[in-house]
Amino acid sequence: MTIRFFIKLLYNECRLTLETCPNDTILQLKQKIANLENLSSIKPEDQELYCGEKLQNDRTVSDYNIRPGDDIRLVRKVAGVIQVFINNTVKVENRTRKSTFILIDPKRTVLELKEEYCKKTLYPVDHQRLLWGRYQLEDERTIASYGIPNDATIHLVARLRGGL
Repeated sequence: MTIRFFIKLLYNECRLTLETCPNDTILQLKQKIANLENLSSIKPEDQELYCGEKLQNDRTVSDYNIRPGDDIRLVRKVAGVIQVFINNTVKVENRTRKSTFILIDPKRTVLELKEEYCKKTLYPVDHQRLLWGRYQLEDERTIASYGIPNDATIHLVARLRGGL
């Protein structure tokens, strides 16, 4: 017996509901997405799906333990840009720690990346300190200058303010 359930699809801050089966592959899920009226222009090969991690085409919905009502983020692959995740390790008031994805041209500067993050989260640019691997990212350098690949996770830590 097949159990059908609905998942929430997040795209451009819009939420759509899609019916799927636990034994559907991620590729089948992408094909269902391409059949939605609002998203018919996004072919399955141009889609990347995330639910805590990047979902692989040959795996099933149940492999990722996706449950009814879970949010799956759809990202459209765009030539000339990479996607990075900024992992917020800072606990701010009642907000939970989470990753935020950003599409950005690797020729853009770290400062521009911080500005994009600020637009999405309202976390002030001057409070951001970004780390990737062993590097603390400098505002004036480009993302490409660090060799940051597509789907990289960049860590955000609080910038400590001090002085007398």
